[in-house]
Amino acid sequence: MKILLTVASTLTVLNAGRIGTWGQKQFCPTGFATAFSLKVISLVSPSASVSLFLGRIDNPVLSGVRLHCSDGTIVTSSAGVRGRWSVVSSCQGQNHLNAFSLGLATRRSQVVRVAERVASNVQFRCSDGLLLRGYGVAASSYSRWSNKCQRGVCGLQTRLDSRVRLEIRESAVTDMRLFCC
Repeated sequence: MKILLTVASTLTVLNAGRIGTWGQKQFCPTGFATAFSLKVISLVSPSASVSLFLGRIDNPVLSGVRLHCSDGTIVTSSAGVRGRWSVVSSCQGQNHLNAFSLGLATRRSQVVRVAERVASNVQFRCSDGLLLRGYGVAASSYSRWSNKCQRGVCGLQTRLDSRVRLEIRESAVTDMRLFCC
């Protein structure tokens, strides 16, 4: 039996970027989001070759966010072509995602100058209070927490900046909305 969910509210944060195009709203067909994964790209400057050799990522930004739903489906709004999907971060047991905080890039590339804020990580709170931090930049400067869903997160929409800079095409998440059902 398929349960149809209705959107009760939209979660937003105040520190997000304002450049880019909103992707399609995407929803879990039934149930709520219980986990997430991030698509991370690295904007590398010529002076970063030593950092890469040592296994560190220089200037990583998000190019996508996926929600993993309780019914087994995976939904994503707009996502860039470049980057790799991280491992999945999951709530425990029957708990689900119900709030988020967006991390901002704290460094700027010397080659590709990003004038607008771009997301470098996301952290979510589960319905049991567990904090899940994504696999973007660990030392991101996070926004205040969004409001909390009464029941749970069931969908998302991301804003993606896909401008071409210095003949290098990269797409970065600049904002995100979550939908509560």
